[in-house]
Amino acid sequence: MHKTLVIGDGLDKAVAFGRFTSDISSATGDMIRVAIDLPLSMESLEPNPSSTCSVVSIDTGSKALSVFRESIANSVIYERGWSRSGMPSLSQWLTQDLQPAEPIKPAMKNFILSIAEDAEASITKEDTLQLQNLSQSAIQQQTSDSMLGHLENWAEKSHTELRNQLDAAFSAKNWHKLSWWKLFWRVDDVSMITSEIIERRWLTDAEKRGVYLAGRMDQEGFPDIVQYNLEPPSVPSTEDAVAQDVKGLPIQSPQQPLDLSTDVQEVKPWHSQISISRTSLVQTTIPPLQALAQNLVLRTLSTTSLASALSALLWVSMPTVSVFEAGVIAALGLVYSLRRMQKVWEGARADWQVEVREEGRKTLKFTEDMVRWIVKGSAKKVVESEGVAQRRRARDAVERVREVLRKM
Repeated sequence: MHKTLVIGDGLDKAVAFGRFTSDISSATGDMIRVAIDLPLSMESLEPNPSSTCSVVSIDTGSKALSVFRESIANSVIYERGWSRSGMPSLSQWLTQDLQPAEPIKPAMKNFILSIAEDAEASITKEDTLQLQNLSQSAIQQQTSDSMLGHLENWAEKSHTELRNQLDAAFSAKNWHKLSWWKLFWRVDDVSMITSEIIERRWLTDAEKRGVYLAGRMDQEGFPDIVQYNLEPPSVPSTEDAVAQDVKGLPIQSPQQPLDLSTDVQEVKPWHSQISISRTSLVQTTIPPLQALAQNLVLRTLSTTSLASALSALLWVSMPTVSVFEAGVIAALGLVYSLRRMQKVWEGARADWQVEVREEGRKTLKFTEDMVRWIVKGSAKKVVESEGVAQRRRARDAVERVREVLRKM
């Protein structure tokens, strides 16, 4: 029959059905009716054909049927009770529009029309959702573009800071205190001076601006913690050059990271990468430089002392050798050791400068790429897909169904 009858008991069920019927269209209103079981008065209820709700008394109707089944002589009592129960209005609604008709029955026509209206409502809902997504995508795109603009500004200032600050640091008096000829009385200051350069000159302002940029991103809803591998700065090329020039020199080389490790790395915010790289730079580059300085001083003094001792021994053991001739060996040893010390130490200092600059550029590039990846990855791109064409075809089909029903 393509009709639905909902039975409710009491006023609470009537209110609940009112919430349910708020979404019922005009076509489905003739196909759904609710019957509320309430106590009735003794008077007969007049049926309202246009109403979607009927008040009935199931108990009164059941008693009327029981009396009629006992004896046909109780037909008058049955008629009164059945009329008071409100059942006649339901019977009339159930049999309405069921008369044979061409080409289809009115009830079937209403049923098909209700399906068409439900389909159109679903299409409209999908279109509304698509428009909302497109609107949100436009807002997100504006936010992403703004954040990328802040990122480019941060990167430009950070690279400029790295260049200017390191140029100022390597031209300052403290750095010149580590010249090769001052190394004899400044050898213990290597760690202090190089650590001060990294701690005070190496991307300090960039780190602060990175925190402000992270605050902007957090305000816009971008994450600041992502899973990625933190690679320590590469070992400076100073070690290899010194190891080739100074054979037998005991230089402590930092441990290389293994390809396979059971250590679980803690997830770090992207803006902490500068601090992590700075700490790693201090731990991996300064100790070898300090060890190299101490060993160069010790080796220079040892070579000079050995040449001087050999010169004195030659002068004592060979009376024919004059003091000036014996002093040539000591002078040669002194010049050789000092020249070698100058060459190795100045090369190590130059390599350390290159390493510090390169690690700064790599850290900035890594941080910039990570932020760009976060911003672009968090933006939801909504593209007009095949669903738009499908909904357009469905809407055309619904319109054709309605046109056919209007002609019937």
